[in-house]
Amino acid sequence: MVATPRIGMGVDVHCFAPEGSERVLHLAGLAWPDEPALEGHSDADVAAHAAADALLSAAGLGDLGSVFGTDGPLWAGVAGTELLAEAARLGFVRAVVPAGSVEAGSAPPGIELIEVGDLAEAVRATGVAGQR
Repeated sequence: MVATPRIGMGVDVHCFAPEGSERVLHLAGLAWPDEPALEGHSDADVAAHAAADALLSAAGLGDLGSVFGTDGPLWAGVAGTELLAEAARLGFVRAVVPAGSVEAGSAPPGIELIEVGDLAEAVRATGVAGQR
């Protein structure tokens, strides 16, 4: 069986951090300490966040904020590349394990949540995306 390609679109916007802020600009996984930083709950890496958003969108899981949240302590200050890796993992699980195809107890921990049908809701409800 040939998989149908999926396309996702990702967008991310952050305000500049106030002058004198101790934040460091992160862009595409790289630190730019001599440039004006961006404000955000995580590292505000707009390139990594947009890529993660596109992966989640292609997988039909929602957007970055709806999957990971924007104010909880778990993802505070986390690197955008870590969010990108988790979005890729969630997208892979969604692509490889169709909704409803996993029976409870037959998959590694965390995967059984797919049987509830809507993976994005299950991720938010169970906090699987929050396991760092």
